[in-house]
Amino acid sequence: MESWDIVLDSGNFCLVLGRFKWGKIKDIIPGGLGFLKVLRVDGEVQSVQLKDFDSQKSLFKDQFRGTLFSRSAFLKVWNHIHGINSISLLQKAKGMENEVQAFLRNYKLSASKKLPKVGDSIFTDYVDTTKGISEEARDELTSYLSTFDEINMSVLDIPSMVHDTIAFIIHHSSDGKDSNSCTTATKEIETSAIVQPSQASCAKQDELGKMVEQNQTKEHNQVEEQNLTEEQNQTEEHNGVEEQNLTEEQNQTEEQNQVEEQNQQEEQNQLVEQNQLQDLEQNELEKLNEFEGELIGECLEVHVSNMVSPAPERLYRAIDNRHVEEIKTALSKKEACFTVLLGNVIGISRKKIKERKLRKPGRYTIETVGGNHTRKAIQELLEEDEARFNHLCTVRCRLYFNLPHVEALRLGHDHNMTNDLSKPTSVDDFIRMFRKELHKLFDRNFRKIPASIIKQWHQNLCHILGLDNKRDLHNKYKTLLAISRSEENVWVKICKVFDLYEKRKFKHQPRGMMKTLHFKQLSGFENGKRLEVLKNLLKTKDWKDMPSSCERKKKDLVEAHCDVSKNDASTFNKEIEEENSSLKRKLHEMSKQFEASKRHCKEMKATVDEQASEIILLEKQKNDQAESLQHYLFIETMEKEKSEECKRNEKTIAEKDAMIKNLEKELEDQRKRNADTIVEAKDKPSKAKNRKLHENKEKEKIENQATNKELVATNETEMPSEIEARTSHANEEKKRHENQKNIRSLEVTNDFAVNEKVMGFWKPEKKWYSATVLEKTKSGYKVIFADDKIVRVLSLQNLRKKKTSR
Repeated sequence: MESWDIVLDSGNFCLVLGRFKWGKIKDIIPGGLGFLKVLRVDGEVQSVQLKDFDSQKSLFKDQFRGTLFSRSAFLKVWNHIHGINSISLLQKAKGMENEVQAFLRNYKLSASKKLPKVGDSIFTDYVDTTKGISEEARDELTSYLSTFDEINMSVLDIPSMVHDTIAFIIHHSSDGKDSNSCTTATKEIETSAIVQPSQASCAKQDELGKMVEQNQTKEHNQVEEQNLTEEQNQTEEHNGVEEQNLTEEQNQTEEQNQVEEQNQQEEQNQLVEQNQLQDLEQNELEKLNEFEGELIGECLEVHVSNMVSPAPERLYRAIDNRHVEEIKTALSKKEACFTVLLGNVIGISRKKIKERKLRKPGRYTIETVGGNHTRKAIQELLEEDEARFNHLCTVRCRLYFNLPHVEALRLGHDHNMTNDLSKPTSVDDFIRMFRKELHKLFDRNFRKIPASIIKQWHQNLCHILGLDNKRDLHNKYKTLLAISRSEENVWVKICKVFDLYEKRKFKHQPRGMMKTLHFKQLSGFENGKRLEVLKNLLKTKDWKDMPSSCERKKKDLVEAHCDVSKNDASTFNKEIEEENSSLKRKLHEMSKQFEASKRHCKEMKATVDEQASEIILLEKQKNDQAESLQHYLFIETMEKEKSEECKRNEKTIAEKDAMIKNLEKELEDQRKRNADTIVEAKDKPSKAKNRKLHENKEKEKIENQATNKELVATNETEMPSEIEARTSHANEEKKRHENQKNIRSLEVTNDFAVNEKVMGFWKPEKKWYSATVLEKTKSGYKVIFADDKIVRVLSLQNLRKKKTSR
C-alpha cells in the first residue's frame, strides 16, 4: 500500500505519491477527496493515505482495501489545509508566552552568516512551516510579538526574528510537547507538514468525528450487504483479471526500474555540476580577494543610478529621512553636487571595471559607503523632476573595490566627520554602532565577555574611529562603551529611552541632542541597578528621575560594598563639617568683598555720569558762544556795508543837488535874456527903410535864437523831471531805513513766548526762515525751523517777529 505525503509547492499543499505530484488539495472538494488515512506509530505521523468511496472515479481503488479509518484524522488535516487551525495560533502563542519569551532572549545573530531575507530561517534545525498560514494570521502574530520587550527594534534582523518565532510557535504547539523535543517535531513536519490543533479545537473535532462515524456505520452495514452480492458476481471475473494484472505488474516493475536508473544518472550529473560550480565560485573568490580593498580612482564620474545602499555589515548608520529632506533643499538651490562620495564596487571581477562605463546607468553595482544620504537625496530629486535636476545625474566618487566591512565603516566614519552636509553623529548612533560591532565578534550573553574579544573589539573601533591607540578610545568613549556592553534586558530599555528621547516624550527633557553626560552615572552601575533605574525612568517618563535615581543607586552601592564603622563615619562626618564651615567662611568673606566692590563701582559710575553731564553742558555753551560770535561779526560787517552805501548815496545826492542848482541858474539867465530881447523889439521901432535890410539878419538871428530856445526848453523840461525822481527815491530809501531801525529796536527789546511763530536767521544761507520758539535759554531762544525741523539756539539779534498778513 503506497503512502501519500502532503508537501508545500509554491505556497500550496499538494498530494505526492512517490515521485509523482497530483493536484492541489485546496482545489479538491471534500466529497471528491474522500478520507485520508493517517498512520501513527507511538503518536508520531508515519504516513498519510487516501481512501475514495467513488469506485467509478477512483484512480487507485484496488490499492486501498480494508475497513474505514478515523474521520477525525481527516478533519484535522482538512481544517489545517483550509487555514482553520491558523486562526488559533494567536491563542497558542498567548498560552506559551513564557516559552516564546525565553526563545526571544536566546535569539542571536550568527557573525559568519549574512542577515536573512524575509521568509528565510537562520537555524537549519527548522523547516519553513510558516508558508501554510494565512496572511491575516501572520499579521496578528507579528503585532502580538511586537509587544515583547525582547524583540530588539534597533537591529536589522527583525523580519527573520519574527519569522523564526512564528515557526517556533507552530513547531512547539503541536501535541503540547516541550520545546526541547526538536528532533521528533522536525520529523513530523518533514513527513506530513501537518500541525496539530489546540486541545480545545481537537475536542470539538473529535466530537464531530464521532457523530460522523455513527452515521457511517449504518451506511457501512448497508454497503457491506451490497458488496457481498457484488463480490460473488465478481469472483468469477476476478480470476480472469488476475492473469492480466500479473502481466501489467511485471511491465510496471520494469518501467519503475528504468525510471530509477534515469533518476540515479540525473542525480550524479547534478552532483558533478554542483562541484564544478563550487570550484568556479572558489576561483572567483580567490581572484576577488587578490584585489580586496583596492583604490580604483580618486575622483571618478559615476552615474547616480549605479549607486546603492551598502550591505548591513558595511552600513555605518541608517537613513534619516529628515536629513535627506535638508540635503534635497540644499541641492535644489545649487548648480551641482560638490560632495565626493565613497563607493565600493561589488558583484564583479576587477578586470571588468572600466572607467568610461561608470558614467552609463545600470552597468555596475556600487555601494555608497560614504554619502548615503546625499545619494538618496539626488535619486529622489531625479524621480520628482528629472528634466530640472538632470545636472545631478552624475556625481564625483572615490571608488574602491571589494572593501572589508571594518575598512568600509572606517571610511564612512571619516567621511561623516568631514562632510559639511553630513548628519552629526549622535550619542545613540555611537552606542548602537559599538554594540553592533560587538555582536559580530560575540553573539552570546554579554555578562562574561572574554578578554580577547574585548581586545579585538577595541582594535576594530579604533580603526573605525581613526584613533591612534586604545587609551584615546577609553578617554573619549568610556561611558558609551560601558553602556553598549549592557545585557539584553537592559539594552531593550536603553533602546526605548533612545526612541522616547528622540520623540521628546520625556518631561523636563533638556534641549538639543543626547549627551554623554546623561549616561555617565548610569555606566558605573551593574546591570541589575541599571535595569531598576531605566524601569523607573520609563514608568514616570520624567527626565529628572534619571540623575536622582542614579545618585540614590550610587549611595546604595557605596553602603553595600563598603563596611564602615560608626566611629569612622563620625570622624568622616566631622571632617566634612569642618570643611563645609571653612568653605562657608570663605564664601562669606568673598561675598563681603564683592558687595564692597559693587558699592565702589556704583559710586564711580555716579561721578563719571556727573562729569559727563558737565562736559556736555560746557560743549553746548561753547557752541552757543561760537554761534553768537559769528552772529555779531556778521552784523558788524552788514552795518559797515550799509554805512558805506549810505555815504555813497549822500555824495550822489549832493552832486545831484548841485547840478540841479546850476541848471536852475542857467534857466533863469535864459529867461532874462529872452525877456530883454522881447522888450527891446517892442520899444525900438525900426524904420521902414531899414526893415528890409535888417529882416534877413533878424530872421537869421531869430532862427538862431529859436534853436537856442528849443535847446533851453528841452533842458527845462527834461532835467527837472529826472532830478525830482532821483530826489524822491533817495528820500524814500532814507525813510525805509529809519523805519527798519525803529522796528529792530522794538523787536530786540520785546521777549518771545513759547510756541510763538517767529523768523529765524540761517547763517550758512544768510536768509530768514519761519520757526517756532521751544524754550528760553541763557544765550537766547531754542527754536525749530518749520521747513527741515532743525533745532538751534538763536540769539535775540537773529530773531524777529513774524509779520501778520493784513
